Amino acid sequence: MGEFVPPASVLQLWQMRTFFMLGSLFLGTICFSQVHYPSPDAGKMYTSVSQAISENPNAKQLNLRDTQTFFIPTDISALTELRFVNLMNNFVEYWEPSLFKLEKLEVLDFRFNALKYIPAQISSYKKLTRLDLANNYLNSIPSEIGELKRLQELHLSANQLTVLPDEIANCKKLRVIDLEYNQLHTLPDGFFKLKKLHSANLGYNQFYEVNGPWKNMKAMETLNMEFNRLQSIPTEILEMPNLKSLTLNHNSIKEIPQAVFSMKNLELLVVSQNQIERLPAKIPNDSSIKTLILSGNPISKSEIARVRKALPNCRIIAD
Repeated sequence: MGEFVPPASVLQLWQMRTFFMLGSLFLGTICFSQVHYPSPDAGKMYTSVSQAISENPNAKQLNLRDTQTFFIPTDISALTELRFVNLMNNFVEYWEPSLFKLEKLEVLDFRFNALKYIPAQISSYKKLTRLDLANNYLNSIPSEIGELKRLQELHLSANQLTVLPDEIANCKKLRVIDLEYNQLHTLPDGFFKLKKLHSANLGYNQFYEVNGPWKNMKAMETLNMEFNRLQSIPTEILEMPNLKSLTLNHNSIKEIPQAVFSMKNLELLVVSQNQIERLPAKIPNDSSIKTLILSGNPISKSEIARVRKALPNCRIIAD
């Protein structure tokens, strides 16, 4: 048998693979990748995305990651059973209106594209639990984000955001929010009403202070505020009863409040690369902190030795 030579008419085709059964749930997945020379065992070949969509109307997952596409296919609305759409790593600038007709969508991954805005129609995703818009060019979030009542994860890192809408408070099931690498300098009152939030990444922004009723956020376990402009650790943050990890490196913090060492559940405290010279005179030896990172501060060796003695069960990293 001679070598398989594809006809010119099938160059730059789309490859589709279908997977079945996840536990007891039937799933159809349309997964595309650009191919120059399709082989006989590569799976069924399509001359267009539209053809694949029309022949797989019950697909529940659509993967268009890394396909170098600039546009979302208009006939995507025909896939009414879609739960998961992955458009990561493309060049999409505009939201295709038909995308908002996917009423059963639960996960939308739009990372690493060229989006400049979020339409108000985002409110149509009543079942969405995870929205990832990291690494785009967004400078605002519409108030309609608050209509996503089932949203549990919101990823907006590496955009150009300066404010968050107060309506974020209506995302009452939100557990994870990632806002690092933006231009935020304040938090809306609505942020502090997210009572189920357990992880917030606010690193690499422009916060000078973050005062607010943090004590209301009883589910919060992880707070990251590295690379900001904080000059002190807000006492309100220390009132979060279940906080386990607090990351504050690369700020302008000059002192650590004694109350930090009395937090009942705090296990990791990162305050490296600040302006701290001394720690509190009285440090309880039963502190819950297991790892304390102090490197990059103007703290003397004798002061470090004193802290090590006060916290014999704590791993201390210092210069």
